[in-house]
Amino acid sequence: MPETITNLRENGEEDLLINYVTFPIGNLLNNENIGYLPQLLATGLSNDEDYSFYTREEFAEFLSESIKSGLNNGSLSAEDAVSLFRHAQDTGDSTLLRAYTTALSESDQSCFGPEVPIDMWPLDPDLNPGPDGIYDQDAVRAKVWKKPIELIQVGDLVVSFDDDGNLVPGPVTRTFQNNAKILLNFHGTRVTPGHVYYRPDSKKSYKYETLIDVLRDDGVIQKQDGTLIRAATNVPVDSPRDGFVRAIAGRHKADGAFEQTDEGRIRLGTRFLIGTGEECKSVSVADLIECNRGVVGDDELIHVGDSPGVPFTWDFGDTLPKPEDFVLACSGTTLEDIYKAAEWESQGPRLPAPMVLDRGPVQPLKDVALSEMPRNEPLNVTHAPMAATKPQRTLNREQRKAMEAQQRKAAKTRKRLVG
Repeated sequence: MPETITNLRENGEEDLLINYVTFPIGNLLNNENIGYLPQLLATGLSNDEDYSFYTREEFAEFLSESIKSGLNNGSLSAEDAVSLFRHAQDTGDSTLLRAYTTALSESDQSCFGPEVPIDMWPLDPDLNPGPDGIYDQDAVRAKVWKKPIELIQVGDLVVSFDDDGNLVPGPVTRTFQNNAKILLNFHGTRVTPGHVYYRPDSKKSYKYETLIDVLRDDGVIQKQDGTLIRAATNVPVDSPRDGFVRAIAGRHKADGAFEQTDEGRIRLGTRFLIGTGEECKSVSVADLIECNRGVVGDDELIHVGDSPGVPFTWDFGDTLPKPEDFVLACSGTTLEDIYKAAEWESQGPRLPAPMVLDRGPVQPLKDVALSEMPRNEPLNVTHAPMAATKPQRTLNREQRKAMEAQQRKAAKTRKRLVG
């Protein structure tokens, strides 16, 4: 009986239901053990055909074509695909690993938009890994160079990460161009929502996640120079603007009163758009607070001088912004459209698809509906310097009145103390 391996539940959250059979050489596949293969890989196999004489190379080719087809048409789930790869790595199964990597390189996947500079592995022939197999990370960073994505060729070495976040060379095995339905304006870089980033703060053992997952989960990505960046805000982790301010959302009624509809915490680096067309610029919450002489205290409230703190009022909608909202706004797209296009790479998103009112989660479009889906048009957004210039927009009326009242109260208190 061939050995079967089932991936166990990870962190009590998801069953990666995948069975893979380690077939002995010379008897890789036969009619009796077809049922041990993942459902997709068994699809198309016939009990009328004898598969018992597949060589390891033929079996790898068969697996590769099946995986590639599944990745392209969505019939192979992200969890199963990742499980195949992880199992191949864990067991050292060269057949499965070769099949998976070949399928991935030849599948209809695309990551970046045109004219994106790619970090290339240093050309120094004397740069070698140490006894532990790890390269000197500072030496690598000092010698990294950039190359436009359209000039990348097969055989080029790009900068990549291993599972522990160390920089390693990543060989390019195939170049391709895919007209993606959705491209995100990710703080100036055009990239698909399904592009996979190394996320060092992930609670999962496998720390690679799709960009849309990292954004939605307010996660962190690691830049080539080792800097940790908050994906949603493009702010260095643990910097002042990575902190929080308490906030409320709502609307102004006809009589001028403010009706609160939401409350919570948002990051000081949270950005939003002002203006339209060529005048469209992004401004952060911290910019607004600072240009009105406000300071956020340890209580996460806005203070002017010695005045009591007040929350930041978000008057751009009835609810406080989600971490992914700014990137989606800059990209001229929605979370629903991203899940309709379902343009994932080697793995799909871990977070669930958004819900459609009364119809359950968003479902991927297929065939004609997908082909007729229009492509989004990311905005050309100017990112205002974080603290160099004051945006034209000031605090809203309620915040301004509260601050002015607090300033008057503080002034009267100081006069009494002096007198």
